[in-house]
Amino acid sequence: MERWKGKLKAREFEANVEIFYRMPTYYTLGEWYGYGTVTQSIEEREYETNLGSIIVNNIKDSNYSKLLFGFTGNGDLFLPRE
Repeated sequence: MERWKGKLKAREFEANVEIFYRMPTYYTLGEWYGYGTVTQSIEEREYETNLGSIIVNNIKDSNYSKLLFGFTGNGDLFLPRE
């Protein structure tokens, strides 16, 4: 299993995330997943992001200024080239 850390950007929010996946990077629902932290409020629903479509679930308060959330990928994963 591979791991990637970086920025996930949606129209509604931006988050620091860690993603777990296996190569290749084209997938069906749930074959890549991760977690992240965000400072603004988000909902449990699907979002289009710079890394691919995600379904946010399991939102928890991690402290007074951040939310911790889990997500599953819904389709292909588009990691930035290094």
